[in-house]
Amino acid sequence: MSGKKVLRKKKAGAAVTDPGGGRPSKLPKVDLEQVTALASLGLTEEEIALVLKVERKTIYNWKKTDEQFLLAIKEGKAKADAQVLQSLYNKATGRRVITRQTKEGPVEAVVRTDPETLACIFWLKNRRPKDWQDRQRVDGNMNVIGKMSMAQLKKSIKVIERADARA
Repeated sequence: MSGKKVLRKKKAGAAVTDPGGGRPSKLPKVDLEQVTALASLGLTEEEIALVLKVERKTIYNWKKTDEQFLLAIKEGKAKADAQVLQSLYNKATGRRVITRQTKEGPVEAVVRTDPETLACIFWLKNRRPKDWQDRQRVDGNMNVIGKMSMAQLKKSIKVIERADARA
């Protein structure tokens, strides 16, 4: 009988030292540089999970419990976002970088083109949403929500007066 009590104590103690149970985590074997590289290529967390041969839920759990893993994901996403931001900026400003291969190696040349209107609109709506909304919001008293300077207000009144004069 005393043997059974000892076994129970060991099981209870084991549960305390290893609360997760189950199979061992793959996290210690994960190359964080690879995780950063995958995220910087624009892969989603679900796609990263496929590459690492784990479930999407595991990626979520690792992000919550391991600061280094979370930083690797964030760093990679920031790199991808910076590349997209640079590309959008170049399209909005009409800047194109062309790379040509020469005997000495690759050479970059900057070429100016017409800015792309859609890129400009997207940029301004996201960078300056107060100034570049599709429509103005109006409250119940028909007051435009937002601030107009006196010069902007006078200019708007003149435009309305000209339109009325033509009609």
